[in-house]
Amino acid sequence: MSIIFRSAALAASIVASLWISTPPLLAHSTPEIKPPSLIRVPIRHLESWIAEGLARSATLRTLVERLDRAHVIVYFGVNPLGAGMLGRTQIMGAGGGFRYVHIDVDDRGQRIPVLSIVGHELQHAAEIADDPSVVDEPTLAALYERIGTEKGFRQNRTRWFETDAAIEAGRRVYSELVTASW
Repeated sequence: MSIIFRSAALAASIVASLWISTPPLLAHSTPEIKPPSLIRVPIRHLESWIAEGLARSATLRTLVERLDRAHVIVYFGVNPLGAGMLGRTQIMGAGGGFRYVHIDVDDRGQRIPVLSIVGHELQHAAEIADDPSVVDEPTLAALYERIGTEKGFRQNRTRWFETDAAIEAGRRVYSELVTASW
């Protein structure tokens, strides 16, 4: 019994000395674990530009937070879109409690103008997020018939709409980024 007691006493003294000399683990603040953003950017340079834009533009941050709260997953792509078209937002569908949006941007320009297009298109995604009935192309067209202005047809016979809010979002992002320190 004395051997066990001595080992227990030794273990107790080691634990006590560690307890006194080491700050308690619970005293350290645990970093807040945030769910990943619902913005998906598989193109490395665009991902980097968007991260830089989010750090410098309150408008971009607000749009991304709005989309995250609305359970809209946005996939970005880069695509030269043709004459006069620098960005495009499309509904991909809905499922599993999420709606899926795809945004193409023409990334052949400078960083700040491209990020202003990102802001413009994210505003369109937020417009989609605000209307839970938008789940496919016909319901998307119905939304923009209500809130937008039809600008015509594209080469593939797709109707083209615009909203004042998206134009303003792009302008705000541009203004915020031009005045930010890089």
